[in-house]
Amino acid sequence: MTTRRLSEADFKALHALTGAAAPAPRGVMVDLGGGQAYLSLPPGATAPVPGVVVIHEWWGLNDHIKHWADRLADDGYAALAVDLYGGRVATTPDEAMAAMKTVDTDKASELLKKAVAFLEAPIPGFRRRSGRSSAGASAAPGRSRQACWPAPTWRRW
Repeated sequence: MTTRRLSEADFKALHALTGAAAPAPRGVMVDLGGGQAYLSLPPGATAPVPGVVVIHEWWGLNDHIKHWADRLADDGYAALAVDLYGGRVATTPDEAMAAMKTVDTDKASELLKKAVAFLEAPIPGFRRRSGRSSAGASAAPGRSRQACWPAPTWRRW
């Protein structure tokens, strides 16, 4: 198999929106101290539960990404989807490309560290994370399994 570098036009074509609406989100937005994230918890679960940090695609933290977090919560995970675009959600490929190009990788890494910290505590349990982006890979190197316990603020929900 051969690979080639994609042009921006080819990349946009591969990531077209379908136009279908996502189900209504079931989680809540939380403040990570310098950024926002969408938190979805397993229905009826009691702590501790494993957690996963979700990194959105180029459209931003839209309802489709929130739905993926809800699906992970249905599978028993505390899913925390970070917003790397600061509230912007793209609706066209040109908007998405522009938003993706404005991400400050240092700030994104800091936000991902805060997301991991939000899910961490000293009570034993294990977390499995999904794939890491280039920003996420440096955010918490060597931490694919960690202690996990809901943050105290989770008890309010």
